[in-house]
Amino acid sequence: MKLKYRETGEGAPIILLHGWGGSSASLENLATILSNSGYKIYNIDLPGFGDSLAPKDPYSINNYVEDIKEFISSKRIDKPVIVGHSFGGKIGLFLAVKYPMLLFKLILVNSSGIKPKASLKVRLKYIFAKIGGAIFWLPPFILIRPVAKFLYYKLIVKEYDYYKSKSLRETFKKVVTEHIDGKLDRIKTNTLLIWARNDKQTPLAQGLELSRGIANSRLEIIEGTGHNLPVLYPQIVAELIIKFLN
Repeated sequence: MKLKYRETGEGAPIILLHGWGGSSASLENLATILSNSGYKIYNIDLPGFGDSLAPKDPYSINNYVEDIKEFISSKRIDKPVIVGHSFGGKIGLFLAVKYPMLLFKLILVNSSGIKPKASLKVRLKYIFAKIGGAIFWLPPFILIRPVAKFLYYKLIVKEYDYYKSKSLRETFKKVVTEHIDGKLDRIKTNTLLIWARNDKQTPLAQGLELSRGIANSRLEIIEGTGHNLPVLYPQIVAELIIKFLN
């Protein structure tokens, strides 16, 4: 898969991997700060996002990992730092497990990858979806099925990524079932975890679990913000990255 990307700055290489539903534009402000601070930035559009084409067949996490490996090889990038937000962090985790010698350091911002705990609230949402799915296949409810589905993901699940994914829906269904649990002890790369205390999508508990499982890691907790930390507060994230790399 040929990836579109934005290259800026000069210095030690950093590859930015955005979250699901985002693009290189999501991390553009972070890229600008880092490139102005003496780093060469490769801000990538992952397959199916931004200007990169969607895969013809559903992707797994391994497919994304292989695309990033190929990108590093084709650009002859020596020991890059991987900075991944949310889904981008999940790719970084699996990359560090499979190709540890490729990376210099790993930086994860509100990363996914840890299997979410199945709370009572989650189980109730699943049951509601099954019942609602059956009802809205029946006439006359089938006529309003698209609207009902939109409202379900927007208002009840409050997880709109699946609904928005459209052509990537099958890929989304695959990657959300793949988790790094049980492989954390295989990550030897020096790792920085940056986490928003109020993150609802990838709760702080997941950051704590990553911190406990990755031997060479440290966790920085940011108050007063949520999952979109690097988008809304790129200066805070950049300062932590620069401090860690120095």
